[in-house]
Amino acid sequence: MGVIGTALSMSLDGFIAGPDGGAGGLHNWLTAGDIPSRFSPSFTMARPSAEFFDEGIAGTGAVVAGGRPYDVSGA
Repeated sequence: MGVIGTALSMSLDGFIAGPDGGAGGLHNWLTAGDIPSRFSPSFTMARPSAEFFDEGIAGTGAVVAGGRPYDVSGA
């Protein structure tokens, strides 16, 4: 049987998006380094972040997201 997980990113002040609807600084860690993700090379992170991200994605079979995250991610 598969495992189902859930995740949500939120800033300390309770916002999940910036005033323009984008992620703002909340996800800057995805592009704050020079190590590309094995699964999403456009994400260039610091080594510890890349290792953490890739380990989590390696076991992911599918991602279910709403329409806005789908559009923002570039599908």
